[in-house]
Amino acid sequence: DPIPTLQTNVIGTTNLMLAFGEYGRGKKRKIIFSSTGGAIVPPGVLRGPGREEDATAALSPYGLSKKLGEEIIKFYANHFDFNYVIFRYPNVFGPRQNPHGEAGVVAIFGGLMKAGQQPTIFGDGTKARDYVFVEDIARANCLAAIKGRRVTINLGRGAFITDRMIFDAVARATQFKGKPRFAPYREGEVYRIAINASRAKKILGWSPRVNLEKGVQKTIAALP
Repeated sequence: DPIPTLQTNVIGTTNLMLAFGEYGRGKKRKIIFSSTGGAIVPPGVLRGPGREEDATAALSPYGLSKKLGEEIIKFYANHFDFNYVIFRYPNVFGPRQNPHGEAGVVAIFGGLMKAGQQPTIFGDGTKARDYVFVEDIARANCLAAIKGRRVTINLGRGAFITDRMIFDAVARATQFKGKPRFAPYREGEVYRIAINASRAKKILGWSPRVNLEKGVQKTIAALP
């Protein structure tokens, strides 16, 4: 649904930057922007975890809106003289993630398994993402409040975690004994992505602390 996506993420970001430029000139100001690490990478290019400079092509209207949002922030940072850190997020998961939403596979799988229902995997289970627990993401944002100047930073574990690995981890946490349902792969999704976060370690002193198994257990424990 490209029109509302672009209106929200492109026009919305522009409105915020204009307001940011109008108020507080001459003061120390900083924007921390949550972009995407998985929707602006060319398909079939990455063999290992992707670096910031690898993110050059949008795979969907959402990825395009985030890429444009990054450029809008850079433009107005120069125009209005403010600071920014652009974070390219991996798949973020953790407590209070909506198990009934359209995104958030750990919470969705967890909600279904706790109800004894069969989750659906789109594809054959080998599609891979990079997953980071929400506590680690929050810690990165706190660090960026005081570190980093006009920089784009990946946040990730650097590990290719497949849909089947997520299914199995959630099944262990919920003691679910069933098998997944498989459905056709959805166009516009990157098949394989992991994120190189060496810049985050260098600039922020950040790396993820919570491993996948522990993060899944915490997420499942918080579900109703």
